[in-house]
Amino acid sequence: MSLIEWIGESISPKKVGNIANEAPAYSRKSKVFIILNFIISGLILAGYYYLLFRNEPSVSIKEIGFSSFIILCYLLMSYYFKPKPDYDNVGIFGGIIDHPFRISDDFNRILIVLKILLIPGRYVASSIRDFYKFVKFTTN
Repeated sequence: MSLIEWIGESISPKKVGNIANEAPAYSRKSKVFIILNFIISGLILAGYYYLLFRNEPSVSIKEIGFSSFIILCYLLMSYYFKPKPDYDNVGIFGGIIDHPFRISDDFNRILIVLKILLIPGRYVASSIRDFYKFVKFTTN
């Protein structure tokens, strides 16, 4: 971000996307699909813990609790917040080149990166929700 971008944007502003507060829609899925997604999500979480603590000779409850809190915050954030960038304003030539006179395209690029970073958490959180509803409906 440079002064030229701020000046160019003040002369001719362009649209910037937003971050919507919307949870993924729930739709009934097959039992096998729900259980398979839940197992994959569990493996993703186990892989994260393995990568985080694989070189530690001993791990305290405090470290596990703190990392679990961070994971929970990430899952909640990725479940409830959905970045919606304006793909018409991401740079020159479809986003290949940064627009030198637009800061709004930088904001849209940030929203695209945020959207990509939140995809795994949205998948894991949605599969946990689906499994919870599956167990809740089958026990009633």
